Amino acid sequence: MRTISRYVQALRDFFDNENAGDAAFLEFEFYGLGANPALINKLKELANRYPKIDLEQLSQLPAGTLGYEYAHHMEEHGLSLLEISPDLKEAANEKLFARRYTLTHDIFHVLLDQGIDYPGELGVHGFITGQNYSWTLWLAAPLAILGSAVVKPLKAGTMISRFARGIRLGHTADCVLAYPFEQNWNCPITDVRRELGLTSFQVDNSSSETTIMDESFVPH
Repeated sequence: MRTISRYVQALRDFFDNENAGDAAFLEFEFYGLGANPALINKLKELANRYPKIDLEQLSQLPAGTLGYEYAHHMEEHGLSLLEISPDLKEAANEKLFARRYTLTHDIFHVLLDQGIDYPGELGVHGFITGQNYSWTLWLAAPLAILGSAVVKPLKAGTMISRFARGIRLGHTADCVLAYPFEQNWNCPITDVRRELGLTSFQVDNSSSETTIMDESFVPH
């Protein structure tokens, strides 16, 4: 685990330069302390664990493909790829879970059709928790919900609901983190969602929010 001072520096870089890569990697390096061995084995089997992503190239793909929708999401929200600084790359090469998730975090938002607001982030957090990538994610879940609710108290109900829905879908879906995105940029995103068990995305007009309306989310 990196030192606390390095994490503080990473947070400073994020607020000063909007470089979130180091902070994201260091955070998930902590979660990686309890990474599921089965997940690590799946990540080891990937032909290219850390592919180079070219958003400009992906934006030229046909609309509706995974690559195009990902590039469009990044442009629409003014997001940059999460980059890891040179002094952390040696450690990153050894941390399969932390680096892979840092690289693919925004792809989760696209596949789950979740925004980058607090409810969207809680939805993604709930999903990766439900996927059982690491038992430390379960430990962090109450803090993530509480911290978000303190910042956005009026959205607390929505955030808790989104987190719970994410967990439920995470339980039923295939392992998204080990999916070879880099080999499937040209695939229709609807096909990718179906293959991973993330089907039936639609807009919940009653709340004016984009949510995942899957059978696994329907209250019983």
